[in-house]
Amino acid sequence: MLKSILFSLWGRRRSPDAGDIDAAIACFRAARLDDASEIAQRILRVNPDDAKAWNLLGGIAIERGDERAATSYFEDAAALAPGDAGIVTNLAESKRRAGDLDRAEVLCRSALNIDPNCIAATHTLTLVLTAQGRGTEAFGYCQRLVSLDPDFASGQAAYLFLLQLTELLDPAQIASEHRRLAQRIAVPERWRRARHINLPDPERRLRVGYVSADFCQHAASHFSEPVLSGHNRDGFEVLCYSGVVRPDEVTERLRALADIWRDVARVPDERLAEMVRDDGIDILVDLSGHTRGNRLGVFARKPAPIQLTWFGYPGTTGLESMDYRITDALCDPPGASESFYTEKLLRLPDIMYCYQPPADMPEVAEPPAVRNGYVTFGAMNGAPKLTPRWVAHWADLLAEVSHSRLILAAIPAGAAQERLRGMISQRGIDPLRITIRERMPYLEFWKLHHEIDLALDTYPCNGGTTTCETVWLGVPVVTFAGERYGGNRLGTSMLASMGLSRLVARTPAEYLAIARELAADIPQLAALRGELRGRMRTSALTDRDRFMRNLERHFRDIWRQWCAGQGR
Repeated sequence: MLKSILFSLWGRRRSPDAGDIDAAIACFRAARLDDASEIAQRILRVNPDDAKAWNLLGGIAIERGDERAATSYFEDAAALAPGDAGIVTNLAESKRRAGDLDRAEVLCRSALNIDPNCIAATHTLTLVLTAQGRGTEAFGYCQRLVSLDPDFASGQAAYLFLLQLTELLDPAQIASEHRRLAQRIAVPERWRRARHINLPDPERRLRVGYVSADFCQHAASHFSEPVLSGHNRDGFEVLCYSGVVRPDEVTERLRALADIWRDVARVPDERLAEMVRDDGIDILVDLSGHTRGNRLGVFARKPAPIQLTWFGYPGTTGLESMDYRITDALCDPPGASESFYTEKLLRLPDIMYCYQPPADMPEVAEPPAVRNGYVTFGAMNGAPKLTPRWVAHWADLLAEVSHSRLILAAIPAGAAQERLRGMISQRGIDPLRITIRERMPYLEFWKLHHEIDLALDTYPCNGGTTTCETVWLGVPVVTFAGERYGGNRLGTSMLASMGLSRLVARTPAEYLAIARELAADIPQLAALRGELRGRMRTSALTDRDRFMRNLERHFRDIWRQWCAGQGR
């Protein structure tokens, strides 16, 4: 539910139809969308110029997933009430969701001219700037957003995730900010006093609960599916708490893998915490961190005796109630990384997660350099991860490798693309050597890899699913292992699991050297391309059974530790 919609609907009572609009809003908040729509349409039959009724219809359309209709309704509302910052922001949000970021930015700034303290407009503008790769600008608005409403969870998430994408704060400062904002999550006193009554039998069958808003067509599903399908049911019962608002075919596939599935997208934190406790969950696993749809408010209440956070977010949750973070020794080197987490680090022996390649991915093609006569580099991670420093490194690489080309993928049309062209051309690179593509359907995106010889990973936030897909499609990836830990070193961990540590750079100069040397030896590049899928297929990264044995061994160990502590 859009917070901006709620802001514009919670205004002063109107006359003479105030009762009707209030009733419609109440239905909307209670997710009784048909009733809300009927009341709004009744209002409009009497008064077609009622902006709030049109605005409400836009909110209903958003909730139903009909974003085209939502935009139309919000446009009607904004035309009738151009001075209503909330309504203008709703139109901006619908434009953002439709991918029209340039128009969304203009509308957000218009809303902020009307009301400089409009939280909804500040939030949407933050998301727009982040999506365009303008992290420094977005950071300023994020800071203002958190100061305007420190308890606005979506604002906190946007701010903290932006810290992971940029180099604006150092790792210690980032960890400190996570701890500071986590302390603001309100926890009723009864939860602070509550004791867990789970039977402390160290060898009994355990109930494991997975909490995620991404049990759907989402990058995270390629890592959650092998876990749900691979658990040994003799030792573990699997419950899923799904925050998916609009289920799809992936949701249904994952649902079939769970012993118990609960749809909880509209369940408040307090009630969901009670459900977890009543379900007798022994180990509760967060798969979202500070991303969209997270339920950290539930984890703050500590409804399960053991709580872990996993692959959905690259850093700490900041919660004292989160006992562990699942990782590995390359993502989080022992002795060097512990201070950046509130959680204890639970290091798996091979790699921190298991990847399941989609069944419909294309076959590996020969390197395009063979037919083109020049090398094509590719950056596949999208605008939010493209920092100015690393774009400059890519421009330097193009200058050093004669006749080479660069493809940038998943970049929004308009100002975002022009900004990137400008950043690279300012360093003396002919813009004709750069191809920029918008976000595209999965199959088209995968086929784009047939046009790329060598992929360039991003920093400080490495690719995750994107790197797995790129390697599976036969394209080598050069990554950088910097001073950030956790999810920011996924490239290092993934490539090492496949015996490809030679593609991991420790300095920017080494990063460029690795890419330059591979580009200079097309036969070597072709040989490497031909063996990548086989390497991944036989690696720990895709070995579900091996991975699950390691994971369940750790689950059993921490459960035994908890049981031993109950007798003290």
